[in-house]
Amino acid sequence: MTGSTRRETLKSLGAASGLILGGTGANVLTSDSPTDTERPPERSGAEFVGTWMASPMAPNDEGLSQEGFEDETLRLMIRTSVGGNGVRIRLSNTFGDEPVTFDRASVGIRAEPGSAAIEPRTLRQLTFGGDDDVTITAGGRVLSDPVDLHVEPEQELAVNLYAAAPTGPTTFHHLETKTSFVAESGDHTGETGADAFTTEISRWFYLDGVEVVSPETSGAIVCLGDSITDGFESTYDANATYLDFLAERINESGSLQKSVLNAGISANRVLSRGAGENALARFDRDVFAQTGVTDVHLLDGINDIGAGTGDGSETVTAEELIDGYL
Repeated sequence: MTGSTRRETLKSLGAASGLILGGTGANVLTSDSPTDTERPPERSGAEFVGTWMASPMAPNDEGLSQEGFEDETLRLMIRTSVGGNGVRIRLSNTFGDEPVTFDRASVGIRAEPGSAAIEPRTLRQLTFGGDDDVTITAGGRVLSDPVDLHVEPEQELAVNLYAAAPTGPTTFHHLETKTSFVAESGDHTGETGADAFTTEISRWFYLDGVEVVSPETSGAIVCLGDSITDGFESTYDANATYLDFLAERINESGSLQKSVLNAGISANRVLSRGAGENALARFDRDVFAQTGVTDVHLLDGINDIGAGTGDGSETVTAEELIDGYL
């Protein structure tokens, strides 16, 4: 999407207040926004909305993200912002140079904080177009088929991914805010116990979205930003980013009924590359492509300003940054 087209689309979302851009669910990519006094359209009972996301990033030059996985099962822990009665996951090979295959996948409700165990009778095997396995092309993303699983708001889920063949360098999200696990030998996607998951990891690999069927939820708020949004230095494993608190406040209000999605990347910039793609380069993928998006909260730019303060650093003018916002 070009800058001018994006600008027009943002205008179609409705009035902007500061750097918060709002709109209505069915009209996110159209110019048919209701007035401020109209209620958002009701979502159908079969309509999905994003309940969790992590912006995909390229692998590091060394370490686990570069090495990848082979004959291992990932058990990735996430926390929902809203609940629902059906679940599906989104996997990303956005930065892969080769296709990656997952032979089995599953999802279930985490048994208790800090544990790799899954509550009995909540584990659901996932399929992709009816198949147990899925191959994601280089640069591609896939959605699983939905499974019948009731999840609550602010509930922790475990997503299991098994890759028999080497994955190669991974697509992942690098910030350390939550502990996940790896079983280092074999397919353990069908197990609820924690015994096989002896290795702790602190990133989300390949998983970049979880969606739920939640007809009472009127849309998703995507929070696009840098480390402040990503959760840098928030208390580890405590669900203590400002987005976690925002989701809790929305759920407690009982009136807004929207999910909260974290599209933060630490060291992100609006205009140039930092630790990941800049906000303009990833806007279409990390905002417009999110299921059910109705609103955008933007908190980005301090790294653009800071990058222009040292010797030999990149100079960014106020006019350039403002144009980037627009």
